[in-house]
Amino acid sequence: AGACAAAGRRGVTLGEAVPSPGVPPRPLACEANAVKSNPLLSWYRALAYATGCMLLLLCGFMVAKYGFGVGKSATFFVAQAHGILFMGYVVVAFLLGQKQRWGLVKQLLILVAGTIPFCSFVAERRVVREVRGEAAGKAAPAPVRV
Repeated sequence: AGACAAAGRRGVTLGEAVPSPGVPPRPLACEANAVKSNPLLSWYRALAYATGCMLLLLCGFMVAKYGFGVGKSATFFVAQAHGILFMGYVVVAFLLGQKQRWGLVKQLLILVAGTIPFCSFVAERRVVREVRGEAAGKAAPAPVRV
């Protein structure tokens, strides 16, 4: 934050690079990472992947349990882990939806995506693309064409 706050100052202080004529200045690290610094989005991504992987694992264990009669105790533990992760996914996805001001239908679709195998991965990519696109749009407004 200090480097970003200092970016508006004129002149050069000790330890800063002197800009060369004709060479465009490099963006500050805080400007380059401004879009990535959404902790709620990071939690959503992690929980979407974890929930999706656990759901696929649970589907495999359910097939083994009911199709072949093996792995009953392991299925119980995988189901418990998936349930805990899914509760976290629901909370974080809901909070992210509230922050992004999504409509009710969109929020419900994102929440349901955690219950269908592979859908959480697709939903995660779309949500990240949308949230980062909105953040980039807010950070740097489009130039006005005349």
